[in-house]
Amino acid sequence: MECVHTWAQAENLIRQMKAAVDAFESLPKGFAGDTAPNTSGHVDWTPKRKAAFAEIGKHAEALRDLALKHPNCFPDVS
Repeated sequence: MECVHTWAQAENLIRQMKAAVDAFESLPKGFAGDTAPNTSGHVDWTPKRKAAFAEIGKHAEALRDLALKHPNCFPDVS
């Protein structure tokens, strides 16, 4: 019974993560400021794209934490 509730939580997190991915993908692909590379040689994302990508990561971490907290429900996660 524990796993049924846990899987429902996982499904909710996956839905939230999919919505975050959709939001990220809907943002313009432009970059902040001019397109001069930063010191690492990469072009900076706009603040909105950075925030949207961080939101995806937040849901992914929550899903991983849930799986690690309930190893009996997610035996393939270690």
